[in-house]
Amino acid sequence: MNAVSKSTYRRIGAVVLIVIAVVVIGLIARNNAVVANDDGLTARNQTAGSALPVNTVRVGEVHPDRLERSFAGLLIARRESRLSFDRSGRLATVDREEGDIVKSGDRIAMLEVDDLDATKAGTEAELTAAQAMLDELKAGPRVQTIEAARAKVAQLTAKLELANATERREQNLNDRGAGSLQTLDEAVFARQEMTEQIRSARAELELLVEGTRKEQIAAQIATCESIRGRLQEIEAERRDSQIIAPFDGLVRSRMVDEGVVVTPAMPIVDLISHEVEGRFGLPPESVDSIDVGHTVSVSVRTNRCTGVIARIEPNVDLATRTRAVYVTLRTNDVNHRYFIAGETANLHLEITDESAGVSSTYWLPTTALARGGRGLWAVLVMPGTDEVAVCERRAVELLKSEGDHSLVQGMLQPGDRVIADGLHRITAGMTVSQANASGKSDEPF
Repeated sequence: MNAVSKSTYRRIGAVVLIVIAVVVIGLIARNNAVVANDDGLTARNQTAGSALPVNTVRVGEVHPDRLERSFAGLLIARRESRLSFDRSGRLATVDREEGDIVKSGDRIAMLEVDDLDATKAGTEAELTAAQAMLDELKAGPRVQTIEAARAKVAQLTAKLELANATERREQNLNDRGAGSLQTLDEAVFARQEMTEQIRSARAELELLVEGTRKEQIAAQIATCESIRGRLQEIEAERRDSQIIAPFDGLVRSRMVDEGVVVTPAMPIVDLISHEVEGRFGLPPESVDSIDVGHTVSVSVRTNRCTGVIARIEPNVDLATRTRAVYVTLRTNDVNHRYFIAGETANLHLEITDESAGVSSTYWLPTTALARGGRGLWAVLVMPGTDEVAVCERRAVELLKSEGDHSLVQGMLQPGDRVIADGLHRITAGMTVSQANASGKSDEPF
């Protein structure tokens, strides 16, 4: 029983080995047939002159006409003001809404001014009275007043002569013992009283004849000026009751509606200017190559215009490690409506060719590069000088890329013909033919 089982197992194993060998031989034969078929097709294509035409560029002959570096930034309004009143009051009107365009000097909002109107009316009446008094002082006393004062002096002089006569008469009577002492005293005091009245009347007459004193006129002028000063304060408060546009622009936002009691410095509207400027953050080493007044290029969406560097912040931002550069846009050829505050923009600066004088680095069209392995890139090269050749793969290191051009170094020599584009349809080992003359591409690089 055991002998039969062992013999059976040996026969089964031999059969399995034979089957496996037959399958492997069949697969090898099939692959050889496919390879032979491909070699036959390749040979037939080459002999038929069906090489793929390609554009090439020669290593060392590509020199970008313009190298530039772009820096992102924002458009900001050149001037922005949050406008408020300088006094408290109830908001009467707001004449502008969000988005309205205003001119410098236009009124935007106003407070109620009924209290100022009443105060102004009373102060103007006070000024009228004070001015009338001043005019009277400057004109001096009237002729009639002076004549009346002279008549009064003459009248009192006559009364004084009468008082003197009465006193002499009473003195004579008293000397003869015919009069009384009381009557004599009354006559004496009456004469003294009349003398003082004449002195006072003469002094008043002299003042009238001399006119008003300049000190009185000066004092009244000061009174009038003080009242005018109060009127100017009222006018200043009236001006403070209005918000006037300080520059041409548009209302970005409105914070308060009519009827609200506002206080000084409480924002009412936010006004921004039509003119915008770009604010860009540049590395410190890039800022060293520019200066205020330099002309630069700025792009916003699909629009591109020139600008002038207006100012450069002296300090480096601690968060971004950049310096802010402000660019004034020249919008003579582009309507300012294309530029809106808050939009992103790009600053383009021309840079120097850092590869100048370096023999192992070369500029190539960016379209000539294909991603390789281990962080390297690759290019396809037509070896030799024949118009038809089998392209080869060369590994290169990408140093930097500037738009349509890339700076590389690697397994290249000056004069090598590098395939400029169309790498998606070409692989190493394919037969290609040069389409452009002398390796100079028809496309500008």
